[in-house]
Amino acid sequence: MIESFTSKKILLLWASLLLVVLCVILAGLHNREVTKEIWLEPSRSESPYAKIISNSSSIQNEKYPLRHTLSDGLIGEVKFLNPQELKDDTETAIIVLGDRPLDDTTPTVDMVYRVLKGVELAKKFPQAILIMSGGATKGATPEAKMMGLIAWSRGVDPLRIILEDKSQTTDENAKNTANIVGSKSIRQVFIITEQSRLQEAVTIFQKYGKEFKNIQGIESDITRSLIIGQMEQFLMIHDDRIVRERLHYVKIGKEYKAFKFAVFPQGLIPLLSNEVSSKAAYQKHLIGPDKKLNEINYLLDLIENSSLVFERNGQNGSGKDAARIFEYKFNQYNNKIHTTEDFIEKVASFSSHTKKSYYVILPEGKKLLLKDLLYTELKKLRNQSNQ
Repeated sequence: MIESFTSKKILLLWASLLLVVLCVILAGLHNREVTKEIWLEPSRSESPYAKIISNSSSIQNEKYPLRHTLSDGLIGEVKFLNPQELKDDTETAIIVLGDRPLDDTTPTVDMVYRVLKGVELAKKFPQAILIMSGGATKGATPEAKMMGLIAWSRGVDPLRIILEDKSQTTDENAKNTANIVGSKSIRQVFIITEQSRLQEAVTIFQKYGKEFKNIQGIESDITRSLIIGQMEQFLMIHDDRIVRERLHYVKIGKEYKAFKFAVFPQGLIPLLSNEVSSKAAYQKHLIGPDKKLNEINYLLDLIENSSLVFERNGQNGSGKDAARIFEYKFNQYNNKIHTTEDFIEKVASFSSHTKKSYYVILPEGKKLLLKDLLYTELKKLRNQSNQ
């Protein structure tokens, strides 16, 4: 009986040991899964750069896995190649064109696909440099910086990446990129963008410099359904008028250009200002160190001194009335206005109460969107400042 009791005790002891071992194994497997989830988990950091990487991390992650953790300290130490340090014997350049992000930390899926195509080519041509081209179009972070961070997070050496962060149009992409590679021995150039814009981009680039003579266009492989899906998901959380308009145009199969400079017939570009008022505003407001504030004050001055009629919520008023309202709104939204384009879109495009667009009525009775005229004036101002 004692032997039977002892045998049962031994069996019980062995069973307990097996249970402990099994628990340890399961715990190890669980920890591995948790580690994997944390690796792909969106960063809870306040750093906008960490959020940019986080908001792009799930896109094509199996094909191009993240190579760096989303640590603020690590991201803050990333140094990209200075254009002046580009080696003279560099022969291959991969140019990735930007795409306006959904907000200041959410790159479009189209932008991410373009970057990842660049990552793919960078692996194929290990001596090539990547040039990310695009200025700030939504918030303070330029498209080029967003794309550089995404490429770095997927394993590209940042010293192979140059940021061209001033361009607002494809012409400027081409001109500014030509200035970077023009004095080098570049023999092979690739340009990456979305399929519907590719031929136009290639044609524009070929106008600038011998390096772009035989430029090769590469599609980003993005699909319309992916673009629509991301925008719809974004709008479930954010109420963004620009994204809603972009989504509408994508769904009907047309390119959305309303947030860029308005296109008017040659020689018939209507302006808010005349030569005298424009020159006066230029001398008055473009002398301070804050470029954004200078430009905004310049536009407000043109509005205030314009003889045109301004329509707001169906009511007509003078330029002075409109300027007073926009100054009030600018002060209200000041912490959200990072660029002059933000001022146009968030303050001077539509009523925050009724969501109705602001219009300007020309002497012959034709109505134009105020934001189109403001973009035209801004482009004219910047061209004048660069001369």
